[in-house]
Amino acid sequence: MSDNVTPFIDFLDSVVPMTKEGKAFMKSRLFTLSLGKGEYAYEIGSVCHRIGFVTDGVLRVVQLNEDGSEYTKYFINEGHFSVDLESFSSGLPSQEYQEALTPCRMIVMTKEMAEVFHTHVEGFSRAVSILTERALLEKIKIKSEMFTDDAPTRYEKLLERNPSIIQRVPLQVISSYLGVNQATLSRIRKQLR
Repeated sequence: MSDNVTPFIDFLDSVVPMTKEGKAFMKSRLFTLSLGKGEYAYEIGSVCHRIGFVTDGVLRVVQLNEDGSEYTKYFINEGHFSVDLESFSSGLPSQEYQEALTPCRMIVMTKEMAEVFHTHVEGFSRAVSILTERALLEKIKIKSEMFTDDAPTRYEKLLERNPSIIQRVPLQVISSYLGVNQATLSRIRKQLR
């Protein structure tokens, strides 16, 4: 058994308490994955076959506009999951990619493992259900804010929710997330100081 997968098991256990046997069963099957800066967790057109629980680093989720230009949908950092849930669940090719913006480490569970855990680990299915609901609600909220809030407000909310992103992510990526150019981002930052 590996202690380096413990943060993921502890996280699930905090959502729905699991048995000692269930935790040991998961611990013996999970593994870790490291990504270098600029590497992809998955790419557009590929099927997402794994869920990663990020223990170190920042990734960005990128999609293409109708004109083929990229935009950053959101960021994933420590304590969050790296997965294209639609692709993972349906087996269809992903319409987005995830790129490591910093060196990243994650604890990985494959689709096959998830299926085994659903049947062999008491509390696992309930924890996944709760976490999926939370993640979807968070993504709906962020997407709604992208349409209703102006760029300065979106920047302030990013600072509020996750101030470390600002220090660890290049400004051009933050401006992509906000939907503004770098000059506009510089003005926003100057106004907020």
